[in-house]
Amino acid sequence: GLPIPEAELRRLEEERIREEEAAAEAARRQEEAAVEEARRTEQVQSLQEIARTEPERVAEVLQIWLSEDRNR
Repeated sequence: GLPIPEAELRRLEEERIREEEAAAEAARRQEEAAVEEARRTEQVQSLQEIARTEPERVAEVLQIWLSEDRNR
């Protein structure tokens, strides 16, 4: 076959690098989303446990929050 011009090789290599960087960025975002989701799940489970074991305390906190909202 015919040799590929140097400029075309550079362009193809730059395109490959951009695609790899985009894929790495997408993977990073996906990992961040998974970590955030795991954190939220853990928080919800913690709150559920507190609500189960200390319902009076949870009720007090909710009453405080509601009164703060009414005072705004």
